[in-house]
Amino acid sequence: MEVENALIIDTADLDGRDLKVECVWDAGRFPLLGALIAADQVAFGAPVELSLVLKADRELVRAAGRVVTTVELDCGRCLERFGLLIDQTLDLVYQQAASITDSQQEEIELTAEQMDLIAFRGSRIDLRQAVAEQVLLAFPIKPLCNRRCKGLCPRCGMNLNNGPCDCPPREPAGPLAGLKVLLSGGRSD
Repeated sequence: MEVENALIIDTADLDGRDLKVECVWDAGRFPLLGALIAADQVAFGAPVELSLVLKADRELVRAAGRVVTTVELDCGRCLERFGLLIDQTLDLVYQQAASITDSQQEEIELTAEQMDLIAFRGSRIDLRQAVAEQVLLAFPIKPLCNRRCKGLCPRCGMNLNNGPCDCPPREPAGPLAGLKVLLSGGRSD
């Protein structure tokens, strides 16, 4: 079965039974991730591995499992590229979208429970978009190669993880730096 078809589920296949979906594929074949790769905004160091179990419960369909991949990111401090393992647990809940009339389209108030639902139309659920979003949500806001990364020297730009640079140490400047000068008798040591 082709990857794209493996992630488009016909709800008729869920009639009273669980459906297991397991896929391993190149991230570039995933529409949302493929667009980011093409725009050179992200690189993947390993294929995307997906394992889900889909269960139908009345009008809801729950897809639970996990997605695992490795993404190549640039450190936010030293700018070195590093691989980050993404191992994300998924719990997606889909609901058949009710037909909305023109008068209802103006304003609909959603409950807290409805905010977690993913709407789908027809009898098919496309898992690709929601799974890709979960992968992207697992990205750190500020990627670091490690917690103790020293970053770059602000003067010469040397990666301080490779050793100290030859720049003289900087005096810490702060809101009370002027007071220090006054207290030392005008000397700015």
